[in-house]
Amino acid sequence: MNGAPAPHPFCSECGTVAVLGSDAGLPLGYFVNALSDIAKTHERGASPDVPLTRAQRGLIVRELSSISSFADPFGVSRTAQVEMFLAVVRGVRSDISKEEIEESIQPCRA
Repeated sequence: MNGAPAPHPFCSECGTVAVLGSDAGLPLGYFVNALSDIAKTHERGASPDVPLTRAQRGLIVRELSSISSFADPFGVSRTAQVEMFLAVVRGVRSDISKEEIEESIQPCRA
């Protein structure tokens, strides 16, 4: 070969260059699992009188699904997904702390 770096993979339809490395995006299911973890935390004592209801989880998942870039792990970074997830969850339940949400989406669970 000529020593030139290999081109990054890209979408042949829209031209989006793939996010490579440790900050690559995650599938929507990863964040749905994080919502379940938040709900369990509330049930066990963080705030048992104000649970994260199934309807609220449904609203959050629907909102995340409506963000076209969120569900595209090919073209969005995990960091961007986490910021979007925080904004959507806090939009539905502002009483859930940023720290609690971030704890539910630790990178070690990837």
